[in-house]
Amino acid sequence: GEYSCLKVNLIFKREFSYYLIQYYIPCCMLVIVSWVSFWLDQYAVPARVALGVTTLLTMSTQNAGINQSLPPVSYTKAIDVWTGVCLTFVFGALLEFALVNYASRSDLQQDKAKKQQQQQQQERRWDMENQAAVEAFEAAAAAMAAHDHDHDHHHNNYLDDNHIADYSSLVRDRMENGVP
Repeated sequence: GEYSCLKVNLIFKREFSYYLIQYYIPCCMLVIVSWVSFWLDQYAVPARVALGVTTLLTMSTQNAGINQSLPPVSYTKAIDVWTGVCLTFVFGALLEFALVNYASRSDLQQDKAKKQQQQQQQERRWDMENQAAVEAFEAAAAAMAAHDHDHDHHHNNYLDDNHIADYSSLVRDRMENGVP
């Protein structure tokens, strides 16, 4: 049947704009500021470290302030998840810098070692070429000395149409064949 009753509807509504302005937007801004380090030069180490550490410490301080202003509960709140994700992004930006810096130094060391190895190979090539030139010069000098010794007897034998005079046949053959 019919009976009388009292019906009460209580509607509780939390004002979200306070949390948005005080917690969510500042956390977003800190994450974006920490991402600015991605656009800084990889060799600007002090700037990137200062930016990463400052945003990480600011985010940690803000997280502590948020937890202090809210009542303690035994479960995880949405704001805890939000600040945890934001803190992870800020820490990830700092970690990215550390990895890029390490990789950059590793690449520089590899490039330096490669250049040093190429320089050593070039020096070895130059040493071999110099040794070959010295040997050719010594052979030419020996041939010229032998030629000077026999100069009186064979002076006219070494003159030819190319006007290569007073050289031994060995030196002339090397010059005509392009051998140093």
